[in-house]
Amino acid sequence: MKANFPHIFVIHDLAHAFNLIMEAIIDQFPSETVKIITKISAHFSYSSQRKAKLLKIQKEMGFINTLEILRYKSIRWSSLQDCLDRIIALIQPLRSYFDKYGTSEEKNFLSRKNESYLKLLSCLLKKLYVYNNFFKMKNY
Repeated sequence: MKANFPHIFVIHDLAHAFNLIMEAIIDQFPSETVKIITKISAHFSYSSQRKAKLLKIQKEMGFINTLEILRYKSIRWSSLQDCLDRIIALIQPLRSYFDKYGTSEEKNFLSRKNESYLKLLSCLLKKLYVYNNFFKMKNY
């Protein structure tokens, strides 16, 4: 069969293949985009005081269900998407937080330009995330 159809190849682990595609997408984005996600995640991961300040800002803004920033773990395939979606969901409270407590670099994390890159990356990753989860199931 391989002689008759040399362009066909077998992929045994489709979830892994989609993860490789996700990594290729990420490599095409400005490196600062993923660094922003990593830095925001790390900023809140190691400080209960920072988490409390962000929760307080959410309550002041009228959030009924407050959320925390998720920890980004590069070895987990879905971690980037999950962390990115949480940052996007909390973009206004995060802007307020960094305006009040952030350094000059942190205040620029969620500029309109960076927000656009974050939302575009999320949109692209979501498309692959669905397939990745589908192929991780045992009975596909």
